[in-house]
Amino acid sequence: MVKSRVQRALTACGFVYPAEVSASRLQTYLGKLRDDGLSVQTVNFYLQAVKQFCRWLVADRRIPDSPVAYLRGGNVRTDRRRDRRALSTEELRRLLEAARTSPTRYGMPGPERAVLYELAVTTGLRAAELRSLTLGAFDLQGDPQTVKVRAAYSKHRRDDTLPLKPSTAQMLARWCDETGPVDPAARLFNVPRKAAKMFRADLDDAGVPYFDSDGRVADFHALRHTYITNLARGGVHPKIAQQLARHSTITLTMDRYSHTVVGELAAGLHALPDLSPRHDAERLRATGTDDRLPNCLPLSLPKSLPTRGARPVSRRSSDCTESASGATVIRPANPTKAGVSCASVRDDSSSCATGLSPRPAGLEPATPGLGNRCSIL
Repeated sequence: MVKSRVQRALTACGFVYPAEVSASRLQTYLGKLRDDGLSVQTVNFYLQAVKQFCRWLVADRRIPDSPVAYLRGGNVRTDRRRDRRALSTEELRRLLEAARTSPTRYGMPGPERAVLYELAVTTGLRAAELRSLTLGAFDLQGDPQTVKVRAAYSKHRRDDTLPLKPSTAQMLARWCDETGPVDPAARLFNVPRKAAKMFRADLDDAGVPYFDSDGRVADFHALRHTYITNLARGGVHPKIAQQLARHSTITLTMDRYSHTVVGELAAGLHALPDLSPRHDAERLRATGTDDRLPNCLPLSLPKSLPTRGARPVSRRSSDCTESASGATVIRPANPTKAGVSCASVRDDSSSCATGLSPRPAGLEPATPGLGNRCSIL
């Protein structure tokens, strides 16, 4: 595919010799492809193919540097032609049940298709990788059970060994027993080239819509999207999800394959702190003034100012004395040395034995939060 794109681009631009490769002429050709209706993603593929070819020319010492190295592809987000979605758990159950009970399609019996879909959605394997699997690729007796994809069929051209979910391994073993003896070297699934059409027919039987309200599709590759999305929803660490998905970057795993819905985003807001006003009792308890009423006069407020002939309160007296209004006042001889702090105003039933001195009576109302301050009287 890369070779065919390079050949089409070089022929359309009229490049015959390496020295004739021009970035401006290539850019004009890419613009014509966009005018012909190709998506930004497809046009980017053409640009990547030509840049890859020019890098080979540089590596083979045919040109000193790449003339198209500075060209940049377009933003694929502005022109998405085929966005996939993740299937819900209920949709997956209906799909598997419909495939299990439906007739043979494209050479695959219904039970075999159900096994294929469940394996795809629990391993994230692509259609070509599933097509290459043999019974010898599975280790159903190990701990953990695994499946191995050979490098010749892996997208990254390396051997990949993936763990299997225990229920998936049991399902495979049970299906192999039901189908009879299987050659370990023979391919396990007869996956047709038209797997997308086969999958869509099973979606119709299950009553699962192919398009959602946003225009995203549920094709065969959507099973891989569903696999990675379920990992993210299950709280799997992003790095582990990246390795299970066999992606080169974490950005591809989280941005392209992990799908979220508005309800899940709203649920994440519960982690934010509650900023609503607290109840007055909680506010007073937090400041240590929950035992007094805010913005109220003290209980021992005198009915009238003390007269000139009233007996003054001795500052040095450590005994209980009585003010002109009859309120009981507790005065230690030396509050600082005695280690006794002035307390809030109490009623007349307060005992002197408590060692606390209420605030003196006066005309000023009590101030919440200032009860730990002593009067200068």
